[in-house]
Amino acid sequence: MWISESFLKKNRSKFGQMAHCVLVGAGGTVVLLLFLLTFLHPCEVINFVPWILGFNSALAGYMLFNRPGEPIGHKHRTSIAIGMIHILISYLVLTSLFLHLIGEQVFNKWDLLYFLFIGAACSELGAMLAIKYLKLS
Repeated sequence: MWISESFLKKNRSKFGQMAHCVLVGAGGTVVLLLFLLTFLHPCEVINFVPWILGFNSALAGYMLFNRPGEPIGHKHRTSIAIGMIHILISYLVLTSLFLHLIGEQVFNKWDLLYFLFIGAACSELGAMLAIKYLKLS
């Protein structure tokens, strides 16, 4: 994650903040999935994918508003967009990873729609938590 931290220090713009959140969310998804793959069979890990995606989407939404830099407008739309972009990147990475490990496609278009809903909802909840936390501070 030090790569994304150095990226954020160079780019404190709105785009830099959003890109950092997406990178951290997608990287966290891959790290958690690889951790579970060390002691579980890939077919068992598939059951944890929605939980992992939800957690990292909430993390990305929280980080979006808990960072220094330019204030971000359109909080709801931005947090939902961040969650959906995170899901799309993670979906592509996970699809290629499972295709390499198992040798078959494990996710379909309905899974993608389900994951997009999870990403949008959890990212929005993470952003709401960050906004409420900043109001309390």
